[in-house]
This record gives sequence, structure tokens and C-alpha cells, in this order.
Amino acid sequence: MRAIATLITLVALVNPCSHAADQTLTISLSAGAIQPLTGVNIGPAPWGTSANVDLTTGYQALGVTLIRTHDYYGPLDMATMYPSQGADPALAASYNFTESDKTYAAILNGGFTAYLRLGDSYSNLTGFPKASPRKPSNQDNWIKAAIEVIRHYNDGARWGAAKLNYIEIWNEPDNPDFWDGTQTEFNTFYAKAYKAIKAAYPALKIGGPGYTPKAFLTAGGQADTRKFLDYLKAQAIAPDFLSWHMYTNEPGDYTTAARFYRSELDSHGMTSTESHVSEWNTETENLGKAEQAELRTGARGASIMTAAWIIQQQEGVAQSLVYRGPDPELSASTYYGVFYANGVKKRVALAYSLWTDLVKRGNRLAVVMSTAASGSGVTALAAQGPSGEIGVLVANPNNKVYSYQLALSHGGTIGTATLREVNSSNEQINSSSLSAGSVTIPAYGVQLLTFVPGNYCESNLSAALALSVPYLYYSGNLYAVTFTYDSSHTDGFYLVSSTVAGAGVPNCRPAATLLPGFKLQVPALMYSAPTGRSALWAGFDYSGVLGGGFLFKASTYGAQ
Repeated sequence: MRAIATLITLVALVNPCSHAADQTLTISLSAGAIQPLTGVNIGPAPWGTSANVDLTTGYQALGVTLIRTHDYYGPLDMATMYPSQGADPALAASYNFTESDKTYAAILNGGFTAYLRLGDSYSNLTGFPKASPRKPSNQDNWIKAAIEVIRHYNDGARWGAAKLNYIEIWNEPDNPDFWDGTQTEFNTFYAKAYKAIKAAYPALKIGGPGYTPKAFLTAGGQADTRKFLDYLKAQAIAPDFLSWHMYTNEPGDYTTAARFYRSELDSHGMTSTESHVSEWNTETENLGKAEQAELRTGARGASIMTAAWIIQQQEGVAQSLVYRGPDPELSASTYYGVFYANGVKKRVALAYSLWTDLVKRGNRLAVVMSTAASGSGVTALAAQGPSGEIGVLVANPNNKVYSYQLALSHGGTIGTATLREVNSSNEQINSSSLSAGSVTIPAYGVQLLTFVPGNYCESNLSAALALSVPYLYYSGNLYAVTFTYDSSHTDGFYLVSSTVAGAGVPNCRPAATLLPGFKLQVPALMYSAPTGRSALWAGFDYSGVLGGGFLFKASTYGAQ
């Protein structure tokens, strides 16, 4: 179905006091769903020094959903779970799941899902073995053991309803700290492991290998990536996902990387392979202490990360896992954690909570930037929830102040909006209310504006209104439906289906009644009224049967 162009316009000003608007971001209503992209690496169980805290409630408050099992420095590493590659992988005595089970249980008990990385951490804590060499010394046994590890952590009898979905084979094979063989050796190993694991678990999504940024940033890295995909294609392998990593202070690098990997996958016939960013953060290498703090604890890092998260949404990334949840200790406050080691949120964690607030709204509103605005670095993403409330997330990863203005192209009003902001002034989310007009976003600022559009639909609908739904998919069948407006119901906006025709079987109907919780989501329609035909989008809740048709009450709707 075609999308309706209900627009929100953001006009950005470099200096709002000196000249008129010269940059525009246009947000149009679309039928697409927003991706959660709410994952992290490690946690929530305490990790590092004895003073570190459990982050279960902290993760829940942020809206974390997915946890990658990497860099616990022992638990959930293959070297810990299967310590001797000479041991028979068919014997239970060959495995040690004690500490790994505690870590995995903390993930599930917190209501999170595990993104299982098969491989080893960068280092190891005291009491845990380190993989040496880094590549498997006995590939056949390692692969068989990996299958048993998946079986252990995918066991519904042991872990309940929560089961695995994503299995990532390896981590950074283009980094000698994780793979000390040749890239050709890795390609062979990966293909062998993928085939065996996929054969054992065809329903799970199997992928990897978690490439470093150089896999797309350098000519040699790009060549190695192509050789990897060439080899998989020759082996008739199309992985369920390709994972890659990014550490940069330039949000635009995510655009370049995502498009590179998508292009390479598509050109290799892997059009259904998902793109995952399984590690990402800012980069502090070669920076002074003050700039490191600005990136890892300050508003600058929060704004860069928010802009990067928005870009991942725009570029179709399917899963995203920030590296990482906690710092290892309080003295390492400029480490990668979004939390300090004592569980206090850094500014990037505050921004993360604004991301998840937007995600909860469900229906993504696509953003198109003007040519002038595209070079500013300011990014925006919008979404609308079932109640009709719109959220607009804006990131300004620049050292300049900008301002923007909201407008609804269909003529609706914005009225009062709630503004929540992460900035350089303090480590908290600052809230305020504002009326329609110019909004200023500070340097390195992150903002989430929420509002319910006013005057959003016709106040009086005509009794002659007829609504045509070209395709309704219900209970495995495709239907063409016509609704007519029922003015006898005064407690809501009701439509009654007068005819239901099957795509291949005329004059059929889905059932005598529909499920009580059935919802009809209609992203783009045309309705006929005495004044002409108008575009309509709506969400209808099923209310019951009326005469020969079904009764729906519109829960969300808008006309243009």
C-alpha cells in the first residue's frame, strides 16, 4: 500500500537569531515498524571488581532487551565451557557450565534475551582459562562442542520458555587478538562451523563473524570481506546475519559501513541476510583525558551515539548491541560502559532511555533531510504510538547550537509538547514543556519531543462515507473489504463491514466472529465523502458482529 504523506517539518538554524530557516528535515508517515536496536554487551550480573553492582534494574529501566555474551572474561567463553579440545565432545564430563550458567541465568531472570557469541573474550579473569592458541586447535571437536553448548542453553526444560534466537560464530577474525591464523583458514573454519550448527539448529539464526571497523575502512579489509562472502557463496551458504563492529566519533561512518555490507551481501545473492552491529561505541584512542571524558561520560558521546543509533535505523540494521553495559571499575570511568561500575548512568545511558521510549511507539515515521540539512550532522527520527502520540528524537553531535521548528503538513496543530533533553549541564534528563514554535538544541544535545497532534481528523464524518480496504490478511487468507460508517454509535468512531470478498473465492467471509483482540491496521486508504475522496490511515479494534458485518472501533486515525 502507498504511504500517506503526513509530514512533520523540522527547520534547523545554525544561528536562529540572525537569519531565516535554511535547513529542513521532513518526516513523513510510513507503514514501517521501528527496530528495537536495544542491545548491549555483557551484564547484568556484576562483572569486574567486587564493588561492581548488578545492573538488572538498570538495564530494565533503560529498556535493554538483548545481551551479547561477549567479554565476560571467562563465563560463556568456549575456553571455559569446553576447556580441553582433546576431550570427547559427546561426554558431559568434557564441559564446565558452572559459572557460565550463573551468568546466563541472570540474563534470563532479568527478562532479557541472550545473543550467544561462540568464541572467547579478549582476556580472562583469574581462575578462568584463556584460549591459546586463539584459533581452535581441534576444529572438529570445537564445532561439536559448540553444538552442545547451544543445546545446553537452548534447553527449554532447563531454562523455561526463554530460548536462544541468534548464534554468532566468532568475534573479530580480522584481529590477531581473537584469531591467530590466516583469513583463508578462518573462512574454511567458519563455513564448516556454520553448516554443522545450521544442520543441528535450522530454526535458529546463525551468523557472524563480528568484523572490526577495518573490514570496511581499508581496501585490504574490504577485499578480505569479499573473499569471505565469495567463499560462503561457493559453499552455498547464506548466513542469517552478518555482524560487524564500529568504533568512531563520526556518525556518518555508520552510513558508509551499513551500505557497504548491504551492497556486498546483496551482490553475493544474500539479500535476506540481516545486518547486525554487534559492538559499537565512540573512539578514545590517541585522545587526551579531557576529550576521553567528553566522549565516554559527557554529552558529546551521548549525542554521537544517538546520531549513530538513528542512522542504524535508517540503514536497515536489524540488531544493534552497544559495547558495553558496565565499566570494569570506578577508576575506569572513560571505559566503554554506558554505566559507571557502581551502576550510575552515564549520559549515554540517559540518551539510551530516550531511544527506547521512541521504540515503544511502534510505527516509525521516516525522515528525509533537505540538501542543506544533510551536511549539518543533526539527525532525527520520529515514531507514533497507538494513542496517536508522536515522538521526535533529535541528536546534535556538533559544537554549535541549532534550532528547529515542528509543523504538520496536513494542517493539524502541535499544541503543547513535552521536551526531554540530555545535555552538558548535568547528568540527568531535563524535562520541560513548550508550545509550538522554535526549539533550540544545544551543542552535543539529545532531545525527545512528544506531543499529541490536535485537529488531526474530521470532527464530523459523513454518513455517506465508504472505506475501501484493498487487502486484509486474516487467518491465512487475503480479503478485500468495504466498510461503511455507522452513525448510530455515539461512543466512538465506528465502521461496519458491509461486504467481504475473498481474493480467490468471491462472496466469502473469514469467520462468523473474529478474535476479541483482533486489530486492523490500515496504513493508507482512500475514503469517499460528499466533498470528494480523501486519504485516511487508521487502526481499528474489533468490537463484535453487527447484522451481516463486523464492527470495528477506530482507536487511531487521521485524515488529510
